[in-house]
Amino acid sequence: MKKLLLTGLVLVNALAAFAQAPQLERIHPQDTKIGGILPEQRIHTPQGDFITTKRAETLSGQYNYVTSYGETQMIGEASTYVRWLTEDTNALTIYTDGNSGRGYIHTMGSVFDPKDSSFQITGQPLLTRFNPYIVDTIRWLQFYVRNADSMQKIQFRDSVMQDTVKVATYDTFNVEIVDTLYVQYFNFQGLGFASVVGGTNLFGYPNPTTYRAATLLNSSALYTDTILFRTGDGDSVDRFAGSLYSRLTGVIPPNFKSLSTNAAQVNANVVGFSLVFKNMLKPALNDTFMNWNEPTYRSKINGYGVRAHYWENTPIVSETPYRYNNTFWTPSVLKNGVRTSNGWQSYYPTSIYTTSTLLGYWIDITTENASVEALKNGVADLKVFPNPSNQGQNVVVNFELNDNATVSVEVMDINGRVVSLQKMNNMSRGINEVHIPTQDFAAGMYMVNVKSSVGTQTAKFIVR
Repeated sequence: MKKLLLTGLVLVNALAAFAQAPQLERIHPQDTKIGGILPEQRIHTPQGDFITTKRAETLSGQYNYVTSYGETQMIGEASTYVRWLTEDTNALTIYTDGNSGRGYIHTMGSVFDPKDSSFQITGQPLLTRFNPYIVDTIRWLQFYVRNADSMQKIQFRDSVMQDTVKVATYDTFNVEIVDTLYVQYFNFQGLGFASVVGGTNLFGYPNPTTYRAATLLNSSALYTDTILFRTGDGDSVDRFAGSLYSRLTGVIPPNFKSLSTNAAQVNANVVGFSLVFKNMLKPALNDTFMNWNEPTYRSKINGYGVRAHYWENTPIVSETPYRYNNTFWTPSVLKNGVRTSNGWQSYYPTSIYTTSTLLGYWIDITTENASVEALKNGVADLKVFPNPSNQGQNVVVNFELNDNATVSVEVMDINGRVVSLQKMNNMSRGINEVHIPTQDFAAGMYMVNVKSSVGTQTAKFIVR
């Protein structure tokens, strides 16, 4: 059972430096509006940027942790909002109701662990620590607000003599504002790993000892990609209509892959990435980068946000040392008009909160020792209903086979004990269902495994 309600979590190991309690900003309802995805998508690659109207997915395996973690039948869809990234907490968001809020997230990112059993729930290939892989693409929902296209620059020209006094002269001209997004990629060697007391809530994050506050970057990154935002990239927010419109940005880092693994190093195939946005025009105190209330207030600063997802009262908890939680971010706060680190050295994982916040992204990978055909699952659309069910009520397990197969349906409790096992020979291709009596089941959460000669699928259900 990965979702547990935890209270009084105490961090150890790498989080010993994080002395102060986190300050979470209020999620304003205005920031939860999604709008629609633009028909055109900007795809960024090391060879250059291009616009596409349709994304050609890789076939090896595509992972989305938000969908897998949510397991819609269990805890429902995540709530969403825009996490605005800024390295300067002078930046201000003003809403149509007159309220305002400061941005203080200058880094957000995630680690990816293909061993996490959540992926198996949604039919994504579940790798082992012995399966090194190459990262083909990482994509996320972005919001780039372009409030200013140019800025005045003053440049020294010459020194001239005036009445025996040397006077400096300057040229004044306008330059295009080019904002910067840094995407840093990490393999096992650049990541740190820690746990909550008890050793069951494991998480990864970039090594904080190699983080440099002056650059907001981490020298332990495998690769740093620099994305430049110019005039034509802006205005993904329709402020007057009160809606956000998103663009999908794809990044294909060169030679980004997990390390070869062995029995002793269970987290060597965990990788990670981080997003850092730097404005070319730095905000002064109370400058606005996101303004829902125009023309009463004037926006001055360009802003960058990403789509975040969250569940209330549902912290991310792992029960095994063989998988790692997936999200980190770096907060800072405004104190007397000056940006501070609030006592934190670097990255802060959201798994410590009673509310989980996840960065929504898609990662496409190719394994070096598993063929495309092997990754295609012959068992699909596994559903359990009713869910939750009452003791004594039959549970129906519904699934689809892509070919005739011998099937076993196994039910385990949260301790891994098999409480029910049914084997069926020659089940037909297409939709099938199996009825499971629950009169001998104690109240709690169970996992059902549908195993066959053409593939496997796993789902969870509750008996109450």
